[in-house]
Amino acid sequence: MKLPEIKISIAAIRSARGLPLLEDFKRRMPHMDLLDWLQFSFGFQKGNVANQREHLIRLLANSHIRHTHKQAPKLEDGAVDEL
Repeated sequence: MKLPEIKISIAAIRSARGLPLLEDFKRRMPHMDLLDWLQFSFGFQKGNVANQREHLIRLLANSHIRHTHKQAPKLEDGAVDEL
């Protein structure tokens, strides 16, 4: 997790703005990401969520690398749109 592309991708997943937060969820998980919310809301299995999180992080990082040749401090808008 030392590569900047990976760190940027993780930050993008943790930026889960606009999700309807449930009070019970906020109490249990103060630091959540998009996939934690999906697991809590729909009951996905923990292992499946971990696999999907890893897959999404790698997809975002790969797309980010393809769009930029310099190291940018945040994920490019086109990286998410491409997926």
